[in-house]
Amino acid sequence: RQMCIRDRYTVPDLGQYEDYIHFINKMPNKQEAELFGFHPNAEITRDLKETDQLCSSLLLVSGSNISKGSGSDGETQESKLVSICKEISSKLPKRFDTEIAQVKYPVSYSNSMNTVLLQEIERYNALIKVISTSLTQIEDALKGKIVMSEQIEKVCASILLGLVPDMWKKKSYPSLKPLASYISDLVERLHYFQSWIDKGPPKIQWLSGFFFTPVSYTHLRAHETPEHLVCRLLLEKKKNNIYY
Repeated sequence: RQMCIRDRYTVPDLGQYEDYIHFINKMPNKQEAELFGFHPNAEITRDLKETDQLCSSLLLVSGSNISKGSGSDGETQESKLVSICKEISSKLPKRFDTEIAQVKYPVSYSNSMNTVLLQEIERYNALIKVISTSLTQIEDALKGKIVMSEQIEKVCASILLGLVPDMWKKKSYPSLKPLASYISDLVERLHYFQSWIDKGPPKIQWLSGFFFTPVSYTHLRAHETPEHLVCRLLLEKKKNNIYY
């Protein structure tokens, strides 16, 4: 008669109408995950999503009151937007020179990491292009050189709220960071791959810095490199719930 392992979720006994109403009123207002066949940890995921939605809604509500100062809201937001765009543009390095990378690291069966490197810099080049182009279009639109499209307007709204625009996310690696942390992380990733191109393959691979981490790990596993031994040890510790 139990619906799940919780005693409170049971099938009521036969009775009158008032008995069923009393039984229903005794049910908890907040249903637990086990009632729907989920693990109790599913409640953590639900709470995280609800918190994220609440914070996002608060940011959207406060978006119209972001600017403060002597000027009008539009003017103050415009100057703030321009300064943020210039700051991001100054931090972003130029796109990778794929021709030089192809000459220094040709595709080879004996070293598949060359292929991984070329694929990664192509993905990062696409991301840099999207970011740089959108920032340039924002500045031109604010100056009146071009008409601000709906897509660019959404990018402006996200930047003012400190969020990564959806236009960038379509070309980006998975990330939950806010805009400032995202740009800092992106610049660090770009410097990592530029150092790889200039100075040769690093002795320690930054697995989370790749767009597609399993590809790099597959290479390390195939060649049984020291980096793979470290990765395998960490994975075995995680599998056995061993942490330091």
